[in-house]
Amino acid sequence: MIVGRPGYVTMQQNGDILTAASPEDLILQQLGYELPVSFLEYWIKGLPAPDLPADLTFNELNQLTNLYQLGWSVSYTDPRLYGIIFLPRRVELTRPQNDIRLRFIGLNWDFDSAVNNSRSNPIN
Repeated sequence: MIVGRPGYVTMQQNGDILTAASPEDLILQQLGYELPVSFLEYWIKGLPAPDLPADLTFNELNQLTNLYQLGWSVSYTDPRLYGIIFLPRRVELTRPQNDIRLRFIGLNWDFDSAVNNSRSNPIN
């Protein structure tokens, strides 16, 4: 597990504590791959990372099918109805120049727990 704050992250591996300035730097140091860890929270939801240019592609039902940002292509497939919106059950990230592919398969979106958590922790 990677934990930290902006500008400093740590990970414990085999009793050693590894540190870096960002999750991306830590993964690059340890695995030799550039992975967009900080952007995943946006991309998995079908949102471009803020303040950066992005191209979006939609199908005839106005559902997001592809997001292109920072050299990454994010594909959204197998949309399912959750409440009143369609969300993908499969998200695939690819970066052709490095031949990297990440797949998130069988995603289940749970809005009930998000709503319940917001009710139990009201904003004052």
